[in-house]
Amino acid sequence: MLEFASCNEVISNLLRAKLRTEDTALELIEELYSDFLILEILREDILTAGHLRKSYFLSYWDSLIVATALRANADILYSEDMQDGLVVRNRLIIRNPFRD
Repeated sequence: MLEFASCNEVISNLLRAKLRTEDTALELIEELYSDFLILEILREDILTAGHLRKSYFLSYWDSLIVATALRANADILYSEDMQDGLVVRNRLIIRNPFRD
């Protein structure tokens, strides 16, 4: 089972909640790149995201995260911003990591 989380979303939430300073966030980014597979956003992800927005009523950024997770063949996408339990294209399930 492949699990997927957006590096951008992780950093954004840590900074917003003031759990990291900019300097420690940059250090974390380096750690994430050395410890995990980080996928760059491709043209195909942007195009797929457009189709996902129409089908699942996702925001631009959420649809881009979902498109990238689909390309990675992830089974689970962790996000506190999207609908917990949503199944995308019958193969990717959205899970809120903070939900019981």
